[in-house]
Amino acid sequence: MNVNLDNFETIVDPVIFDRGLKCKNEGAILRVEAIDNFNFNAVVTGSEHYFVNIALTKNGDLFTFDCTCPFNTSAICKHMVALLLFLKETKKEGIQIPKGDLFRISSVLDHWNKEELAQLLVNLAKSDNKAKDRILKELDLKPKKK
Repeated sequence: MNVNLDNFETIVDPVIFDRGLKCKNEGAILRVEAIDNFNFNAVVTGSEHYFVNIALTKNGDLFTFDCTCPFNTSAICKHMVALLLFLKETKKEGIQIPKGDLFRISSVLDHWNKEELAQLLVNLAKSDNKAKDRILKELDLKPKKK
């Protein structure tokens, strides 16, 4: 069975689904932006602000999902449910989700070559320790001990 916006609740624990519905209905979704027509980012509040990403296939099937909350990463959490419900609702109502900063960044970087991209990452790492740690993590490298 393909999982999409119309049937995703069939794979979600009913308790988690109810919590996600409550999050959406109580305004826990602080910001949603489209990266493109199939990828969406959101900030959903809980005990902290969590960053949620949902990617759909061109057919509308659920492709990938991710949330920064501590919930079991192999399952859909309440923050993801809230965003999926929001996406389902906006699709049904024909509302276009605005493309945000990540779309603009992606559009520009699509035209950069490998050396320019590498230099950008090195410059970010030099100027921001959090960015450096994230880059190291993404590259699966361990920071050097001081």
